[in-house]
Amino acid sequence: MTVETAQHSLRQQELYWQKSQWQEVIARVQNGTLPHALLLAGDAGLGKGLFAETLAAVLLCEQSQAGEQDACGRCHSCAMIQMGSHPDLLYITPQEDGKAITVDQIREMGRYLSLKSHGGGYRVVVVNPAENMNRFAANSLLKTLEEPGEGTVILLVSHQTGRLLPTIRSRCQSIQFKLPPAAALQQWLQQGQGWDPETVQSLVFLAHGSPLQALNYGHNGALTLAQQVLTDFQAVAALRQDPVSVAKKWLDQDVSAVCQWLISWTMMMIRLKSCGQVPDNKAVTDQLPLAKQLQMLSEKVHLKALFAYFDKVTECYRLLNSQVNTQLMLEDLLIYWRRINTVTT
Repeated sequence: MTVETAQHSLRQQELYWQKSQWQEVIARVQNGTLPHALLLAGDAGLGKGLFAETLAAVLLCEQSQAGEQDACGRCHSCAMIQMGSHPDLLYITPQEDGKAITVDQIREMGRYLSLKSHGGGYRVVVVNPAENMNRFAANSLLKTLEEPGEGTVILLVSHQTGRLLPTIRSRCQSIQFKLPPAAALQQWLQQGQGWDPETVQSLVFLAHGSPLQALNYGHNGALTLAQQVLTDFQAVAALRQDPVSVAKKWLDQDVSAVCQWLISWTMMMIRLKSCGQVPDNKAVTDQLPLAKQLQMLSEKVHLKALFAYFDKVTECYRLLNSQVNTQLMLEDLLIYWRRINTVTT
């Protein structure tokens, strides 16, 4: 369910919600005021990684003039970028999923930036996601930001800027990315993908208004699994299915995705219980089947019990790759879910 790397061959210019941010950065390139460090900040699924890749290509392109909207895609520099071998472009990412960006990676970046540009122009580094740096890596980056060197551009992509050191944030020029209005997003998905309106509404609902997450869900079959998990969840609460048989069914699915949906459903129910609305879905009709199901479920459980259930399912997700018996863990989750549904608020 990751989204920043699943771009489905999109170009940055197709991401209409980035238009003002792109124009702002290109204007800085044109007038020579591009800062040495940009912090691309906003929720996951907004295409910030693609924004950084496109900007790097524009800066390094041999044919485009200063301030061009896109790289030419034909020169030697563009060819090297497409092959992932450009000597003046470095990507810093976690070496393994779920792992931190290490201090050794940031130190290597510092050594890389101390060298002269091969092309005589910019040297560009993309750190994504920047909040994945451990404490030592963040402190090492801070030293580089204080003395970046001429022609250096460091692009920090962050989905959770609150996890970055305040001193790092203060040394970067921040570019903020926001979720587009749901109605406009639905129109974009319908026109671009040809999906029917109810499917599009459901995808936007599931993705909490995140454009690329909604697009990703539409292409990987997530909607079908999400609907099945929620239907099973509702059936266990209503005593129409027993927890053991449902756990066995889920074991044949992508258990990681199942747990992520349970986390998402529980978070939504907590919001519904707390303030009466599903988060980030203001333009989604209350008559959408998924929304109606969640509303009904939230009415039957105490808020305190939902918080306790959220802790349990989060712990289950954390333990998935451990030695714990997955089927027993799912059974325990569902038995607990049925139990907390026996008392109506």
